[in-house]
Amino acid sequence: VTISFLTVNPGIYFAVHRHEAEQVMIVLDGAIDEIIEGKLYPVKEGDVIILPSNTEHGGYVSEQGCTVIDIFCPPRQDYIAKLEAAKKKAQA
Repeated sequence: VTISFLTVNPGIYFAVHRHEAEQVMIVLDGAIDEIIEGKLYPVKEGDVIILPSNTEHGGYVSEQGCTVIDIFCPPRQDYIAKLEAAKKKAQA
């Protein structure tokens, strides 16, 4: 499992993408218009989205910005690689 805590500035666009990991997104604050399989879904504080593996998705962050928790299973290998690189840099 990979757990990611994000605070996103207003107006940011997350390009449509897909990944092997199933994703659960919990919106803690603010709002985002989530694009899922070509449809737009307004998501706000308190909402939870479950994205099965390889679901095409992206989003437009509202003028409020948003804070979310993303949970991925299996773990996101790209996130693990970024973490390992950051650890090496901190040790240098």
